[in-house]
Amino acid sequence: MKLADARNRLLIAGVLAFLCGCQGQAPTGDAARGESLYTTSVGAIPSCLLCHCADASGGCRMDSPDIRGQSFVQLAAVLRDTVNVHPGGVRDLSDQEIADLAAYLGSFNGAPKTIFPEDAVASE
Repeated sequence: MKLADARNRLLIAGVLAFLCGCQGQAPTGDAARGESLYTTSVGAIPSCLLCHCADASGGCRMDSPDIRGQSFVQLAAVLRDTVNVHPGGVRDLSDQEIADLAAYLGSFNGAPKTIFPEDAVASE
């Protein structure tokens, strides 16, 4: 890996950590609470499953992505991004609630996806 690539990755990781508001590790998530968050609408904001489907595989509405296995950092970055606002609306979720969602989404296919997918391919 080139030094510039490593610096860019560190910068991205720092930005993601800032966006998710975490100083250390993510809280431990509870999949049952995450399921409740995933399947429940809040006011005018629809439930996650409306667009991402019941199994989180995506594509039910608005060309939504597959979010199975998304990590705490990935979810926090998307849900708290104030520039590219999540098209389904944004709930004011705590770190614990995002960790709960990540635990639930991780239950669909095991371990969370890596932040840099090419790293997983390179290490195989």
